[in-house]
Amino acid sequence: MLELDRQATEADAAVIEMRLLRFADRFTGPRAVNPYRLAFKDTAGRVQGGVVGETLWDWLQIGSLWVDERYRGQGYGGKLLRAAEMLGRERGCRHARLSTWEFEARDFYEAHGYRVYGQCDGIPAGHTQYFLRKALTTPES
Repeated sequence: MLELDRQATEADAAVIEMRLLRFADRFTGPRAVNPYRLAFKDTAGRVQGGVVGETLWDWLQIGSLWVDERYRGQGYGGKLLRAAEMLGRERGCRHARLSTWEFEARDFYEAHGYRVYGQCDGIPAGHTQYFLRKALTTPES
């Protein structure tokens, strides 16, 4: 008989996640999650923008892309996105994906060739989260 533990530990969570991954890997093949971090810094070494994500199988995941408000509209976001996509291609990625909200950068990503494939309304309440993807099959894509 099993009992529900509502105070499961970090170690318990690690077991659950490891066992789920082990199960899934039988269908997908082993996963090699490879993180990346790119940053723009000013002359004092302070981060003024960057992108953080990972590659997995043949996918580039854009986790967070941010540019300080003082530098927005000057092309830095596009440079970061293109640099991440190039890194993804170098790692063998054929696709890119990300999520954003209506108050963030949906238009920016769509202007760079990303297309919405899903959305979740009401997360958080009153907002919509969008899921976008792009093929990375050619350097100019």
